[in-house]
Amino acid sequence: MTGWSFELRAAFRETASAAVRAERLALELEREQVPGGGPDGAVVDPDGFRDAVAEGGPDDDPYARVHASALLAAADAAAGRAGAARAALDRADRLLDAVEGARMAGWLETYRWLGEAELRLGRARRAAVFFGRGFDTALLFGQGHVLAPLALGLGRALLDNGETESAAFHSGIAVDAAGRYGYHWLAPAAEAVSLKAARSSKDHPVTTPISIISNREREIAELVGAGYTNQRIAARLGISTKTVETHMSRMFKKLGVNSRAALAHTMGRDSSDHGFHDR
Repeated sequence: MTGWSFELRAAFRETASAAVRAERLALELEREQVPGGGPDGAVVDPDGFRDAVAEGGPDDDPYARVHASALLAAADAAAGRAGAARAALDRADRLLDAVEGARMAGWLETYRWLGEAELRLGRARRAAVFFGRGFDTALLFGQGHVLAPLALGLGRALLDNGETESAAFHSGIAVDAAGRYGYHWLAPAAEAVSLKAARSSKDHPVTTPISIISNREREIAELVGAGYTNQRIAARLGISTKTVETHMSRMFKKLGVNSRAALAHTMGRDSSDHGFHDR
């Protein structure tokens, strides 16, 4: 991808819709993450997109607006404009209250760019929250095409936050998903995060989920993957529902997941029975 000429940029600013501007900004941000790609200046100047967002667009669609705010936050953070990035993040936070739900499955790049902005601002914990929301929603609704960058972002955020075991595991998911869904450029970055996380936790080497959960937790996870409710799991194993909930909470923390769908995928990603599939 090469830089645009001055004339083309000027024409673009005058004629392109907010949606097209958003797409181009996303492509520039994507390229900025490719090793050796390097920005050509477009990430620094979002080509008037900021004005379209400030005026209420694009198209007054709340999902498009929160996505636009996420793009601006990522672009400003990439350009070193911390204040503008924080303002865009604050605006996105307010908008998210009105758009959370099933339709958000079609806007998962929003979570990715919010996470990237937070990482560049040095706020790893907040970044992990955004990447985690996107990761869990991608699993729940079968959005495999965005799974790799979300898993890698989550791995990077967890590593920065000192959660090395979960970082190694999620970066491993990113490697798998990168090969499956065509993000081949992303795999080396994911492998590097996984290796760094493993080196940072020498006393607790991580290879598979089974290596960091108990036998009882593994039994529960397998039943979750089979579609059992907590009540059915309790009856099957002869334990209380409260005990099942306690084990679930511990597994969520150990594996860095926040939903039953993510747990099932995490435990079975190397299995043809439980692996991730597009819908």
